Amino acid sequence: MNYIIKNDELVVVLKEKYESLINSCKFFDEGKNFEAKEISTKLRFLLHDTDKSTSLLNHLGKKSEILFLDSGNDYDPDNLIPLTALVSLSYNNGWSYAPKLNRCAEMKKINFDLWWNKIIISDKDSLFSRGDIIKEVANKDGGAHIDKEKKLSEGYAKLTRQNSVGWKVDNGEEMEDLPDVHLFSIRQIAHEVIVSLGEMFPYLSIKL
Repeated sequence: MNYIIKNDELVVVLKEKYESLINSCKFFDEGKNFEAKEISTKLRFLLHDTDKSTSLLNHLGKKSEILFLDSGNDYDPDNLIPLTALVSLSYNNGWSYAPKLNRCAEMKKINFDLWWNKIIISDKDSLFSRGDIIKEVANKDGGAHIDKEKKLSEGYAKLTRQNSVGWKVDNGEEMEDLPDVHLFSIRQIAHEVIVSLGEMFPYLSIKL
């Protein structure tokens, strides 16, 4: 007999994934940057639909109703400075990126498609949306899968392996690349999702 999962069971799964996402964010904030890869798989599970899979929010019939928090600067194609829209710089025994969290000059709410496809990182050659970063990390770069035959896109490889955005910091002896802009961006995306889902679903408790 085939069993059809009931809506209240999906709600339980949403609560579990929500709590799990918050916990992963706490691990990241403790300095475990690699936890962003786990965050990417949880975000994909919640949000990303394909011809072969349906996101949890779509199963619940709520994805199109949610307004997502957008904490990023808008992409300006006339601006030649690289865009890292979701992160700032922080100093704690050395410089690093930091998620903006609620420290944003302007935050707005937009529908999923605009939010998912909005450009959040640009370098001189490539543009990356939230969806691009989540899918690349989750599908190819150690989130849910890592496959030597499933090659990273050229632009993503340059972003994550060659610091194509070009930001550097002075370590006291020389200028060195500032790494992991994609991982800190994923942390901020998770923050946006946690806040957005908490507002949509009152039974979810926000623990930020």
